[in-house]
Amino acid sequence: MTARIVENAAANREQRVGDWVVFDAALVHPAPEDEEAREQFIPTYAQVHVLERGGFAGSWLVDGAHPGEDAWNAFLEAAEAQGWRVWSHGRADYTVTDPEVAQGTLPGVLFTVAQPREHAPLALHRFLQQETAKWPHPQCWLRLAEACEQDREPHLAVIERYGL
Repeated sequence: MTARIVENAAANREQRVGDWVVFDAALVHPAPEDEEAREQFIPTYAQVHVLERGGFAGSWLVDGAHPGEDAWNAFLEAAEAQGWRVWSHGRADYTVTDPEVAQGTLPGVLFTVAQPREHAPLALHRFLQQETAKWPHPQCWLRLAEACEQDREPHLAVIERYGL
């Protein structure tokens, strides 16, 4: 069987997004018997061969308060125009803490951005600065900032304020 990988790999894994692969149709791990556990189960298949590489380098984690659907959709469109792949990893009920709002929490957004191999990480860092500056709450991409030798303090402040 063949498939195109659509989900960004975790930051510490080899990037496979966009790869076209041959895989074994048998599950690597059987589905759990428990009905509740089955709802969270993600089937995993063994890769046999890569037919075509997707051409993406590693992905970078971004975390923070959700900017609202219009801002999020505009961000996705802008990232796609740059050739980057965005994958949202947060569940619908993901929240971040915010002591400055009455209810104490805000809807959160947790996502990764994979960049083409030919793009420098600093370009993504600057893009995130520009695009998320329009959002009502700042975001954190600490590992990317560190990799680009950029100021860590804004990201550490977001971690502190929102309990990331």
